[in-house]
Amino acid sequence: MVGIVTDYVDFLTYPVITLGVPLALYIALHKDEFVNIKDSLVKLIRYSLSWLFGYGAMWAGKWVCATLILHKDIIGNAVSQAGMHTSETEWFGERITRIGAVI
Repeated sequence: MVGIVTDYVDFLTYPVITLGVPLALYIALHKDEFVNIKDSLVKLIRYSLSWLFGYGAMWAGKWVCATLILHKDIIGNAVSQAGMHTSETEWFGERITRIGAVI
């Protein structure tokens, strides 16, 4: 659900934060579950993959629906835009980096 909500309201600058903050809170609130390192890593990987699935499926669903409704290459355009928005860019003459966007 966190991945889906992030996707719905995100500007492609905060996905890692919306994964990291809930994971950190979960670990802080459930310290007793994270005693064994191997089991802890498996849980964190499973939770991260679950987040990634929700995030990716929501994006893919939006692109597919838009392509079917509009009969245009929305998927190709979206992939191009995603690449542009996740890299360093310039906006109104000011250089914006990933960290700068978060700050």
